[in-house]
Amino acid sequence: MAFRQTIHYKLSVTIALCAILVASISSFIVYQLNYASEIKHSYSDIKNLMAAVEKTAAVAAFSGNQQIANDVVNSLILNPLIRHATINGHNHLLISAGKKSNDVELKLPLYEPLDERSIAGYITIEINTSEMNLRAKTRSIDTAISLFILSLLIGLVVYIVVFFKLSRPLTQLSSRLQTIQPATDDRLPKLNDKAYDELTQLTQHINYLLNMVSEVIHAERELRLQITKLEQQFRGIFESANVGIGLLDESGRLILANPAFAKLLGETIYAQAQQSGQWIDRLFAQPYRLWGQIYASLERNQATTNDLQTCNDWLHVIISASYNDEQIPYYQCLIYDISDRKKREEQMRRSADYDHLTGLHNRHSSEKILAHLLSNTIASKNQLAIFMIDLDRFKYINDTYGHEAGDKVLQESASRMKQHFTREEDLIARLGGDEFMIVAYFEDAAQLTIMVQALIDSINRPIEISNKCFDRVGASIGIALAPQHGTSSNMLINKADQAMYQVKRSGRNGYCIYGNPHCLTPQLPSQHINPSLDHES
Repeated sequence: MAFRQTIHYKLSVTIALCAILVASISSFIVYQLNYASEIKHSYSDIKNLMAAVEKTAAVAAFSGNQQIANDVVNSLILNPLIRHATINGHNHLLISAGKKSNDVELKLPLYEPLDERSIAGYITIEINTSEMNLRAKTRSIDTAISLFILSLLIGLVVYIVVFFKLSRPLTQLSSRLQTIQPATDDRLPKLNDKAYDELTQLTQHINYLLNMVSEVIHAERELRLQITKLEQQFRGIFESANVGIGLLDESGRLILANPAFAKLLGETIYAQAQQSGQWIDRLFAQPYRLWGQIYASLERNQATTNDLQTCNDWLHVIISASYNDEQIPYYQCLIYDISDRKKREEQMRRSADYDHLTGLHNRHSSEKILAHLLSNTIASKNQLAIFMIDLDRFKYINDTYGHEAGDKVLQESASRMKQHFTREEDLIARLGGDEFMIVAYFEDAAQLTIMVQALIDSINRPIEISNKCFDRVGASIGIALAPQHGTSSNMLINKADQAMYQVKRSGRNGYCIYGNPHCLTPQLPSQHINPSLDHES
């Protein structure tokens, strides 16, 4: 046995630490108390000294006798705790002695000898606080050191007594016990034949247990080895498995579970699961799917699997039904967390369908959605408008202010588009660069005009490029209508593109419907934020 694991070592360290701790704490407390007491006594001594000379000082103040007053203040400053003393009284008496500073002062009124209600003057002393603190600290430290040493001596005495009376006998008992072989007649000897204390009783009890062990050890050894081996194998698999393993009764109540199962459920739901099957309804977003899986496993007599969503995560669940000896069904339930896999799948889906900068649909996903909207338009006989949008002056801003400013313009423009097209069926997509597409249903030409004009006005509003630096972009919008201009996605996009380029040729920052020779191209507001707004992209 390593020395640090022995009772002797642990007992020595424990007593030493306790002694040091008690000595330190008690010394600190005594130091604080003694320091405060010394300061208090110093103040008391000063007050007593002032009281002793009070009558003499009162006579000097009343009579204006400078000699008496001078003797009094000189006698006061002989005390190291008094830095400066002053007496003032009748006949312009003002006598002082010592060195004046900004220390604490005590002021005592001096009453006339013949009339104690009348004040003849005052005696004022300035306390030498540095000397007072030094004295208090010196005496307090001496007392604390003495107490610290005394505490250590007491701890040493306690250690010696405990060592000889307890530690060494226990060590001897332990050493002897280690030499005894099971199923033999060897027993522990008595430590002290003359005493019947706890150690003697302990020796007798150990010998009694050794007798009991010797009687059953042969029959039990083989059984214990088998049980230990099986238990270790099962518990090693059950406890260390990363997969949650649980056993449910026919009501869904949790009968048995490993740590992984409890961790996946959480403390609150795990406690509820041990009481009833209601934990299933509380944990899963669609609990009926798990109940269906349980019943299917029992009906088909085979394992069933499913991916189920909880309030925060995703779990893969495997259910296998069995029967006990009384033909009552129970269910083996295996679960493991697949949240990371689901997140990766969602991230892959989003990266495939959405633009990472603006959060809008990308070209790939927008073409699929447009095809779906066109099929609905044909079936419902609704009108659909396809807006192809190109931001005017974007290249100038990107080249002038940098790519970060360009990204901010794209994000802000996308945000403004989303503010105007909020219906669930509206489609907003970034096709690439500064090119956007919006697809929306409309009822008539008036509504379409309002929609596109509001969009242009919104995009025309100033954008904060950086701190207190604003600039503008415009929007050249080409519009194709379905089913008037076709029912094919590519055809409509091409026609909307042609209309958009017609707007650019006509002066930019406006819109044009395909087939219409005239474009509405209002100029940007005349009150520009920056002189650079007169440039074109």
